[in-house]
Amino acid sequence: MKKIISFVGVAVMLCTLFIGCSGSSEPLKELAEVYSEMAVNNQEVAEAMQDVYKAGRDEQQSRHEKAIKLSEEKKSDNATLAAKAEEIAAKLEGTEIECSSSDAMAVEVKEAVFSMVDAQDKSCNIVVRISCAEPSSCAYCLIMDRDGNLLWKTPARYSDGALSFNFRLTSQNSKSQENNLIYGKLNRIIVVTQAEYIAGAVGAESPIAEAETEPEPAYQGNDESENIQTTDGEIKVGGNLRAALQSATKVTYEYNADSGIWATIGNVAIVIDEGQLTQQGIDFIAAIPSDIAPDIAFKPEYVKPDAKILSIEKQ
Repeated sequence: MKKIISFVGVAVMLCTLFIGCSGSSEPLKELAEVYSEMAVNNQEVAEAMQDVYKAGRDEQQSRHEKAIKLSEEKKSDNATLAAKAEEIAAKLEGTEIECSSSDAMAVEVKEAVFSMVDAQDKSCNIVVRISCAEPSSCAYCLIMDRDGNLLWKTPARYSDGALSFNFRLTSQNSKSQENNLIYGKLNRIIVVTQAEYIAGAVGAESPIAEAETEPEPAYQGNDESENIQTTDGEIKVGGNLRAALQSATKVTYEYNADSGIWATIGNVAIVIDEGQLTQQGIDFIAAIPSDIAPDIAFKPEYVKPDAKILSIEKQ
């Protein structure tokens, strides 16, 4: 009898361990589901408001009252969900993620963690930091689900001994819900080459050999284009980001969900990571309805005062 009890106890323990391990293979699932639920609530309110304008004049008043009541209910529900998101996010910061490098990339990965999980009422900015040796060429990341399927891919930037990239869970609408559920399936990350990134698959080869990349030289302000001039006369990696943006005579901004914000000054583009933004800047980005948006009304004040220029691209 004791042997039977012992066996049952071991079986229960193994099942518990299995379930625990299985759940941890999608570390963002619970948080993503919270923001998805918030997005559904917001979508319902938006549809209710639209119904008011679609209705005949004799029905508009009653539908408006119904929409207002629904809005108040969903606002209360979302406040509760936002508090839940903060609790989940606090536990996620510092959590390790399975990460490796492709044979072609051949970079030694020490660890990958959620270095920032900043949950707010409308969005959650997530920064992934991959501690590794400095890559010999530009690095990219393929984000996979537990079955080995590609969820999304993104460029990564190397600074201070690590590669990093970021993405956001949002609560705007049904499109946000779809994106959140994709992010929630994150299981592991693979650091890859440019050719593998373009193909979206490990082992892909480029028909043209990749040119070796050299560090970008500091821009010294002697370009013929008047749009490059800054009051401090210099744009360089490691320089103060906000100061560079404020001192430029003309800057245009565009947003790309995969790589962040691009600030173009003449023929030079500064890549801005969302982890460098103030809360006001994060809220501004969260309000952008699409994954790609040109000519956005971004402001230097949306950048943290101590943020540094991490990457410069010549166009």
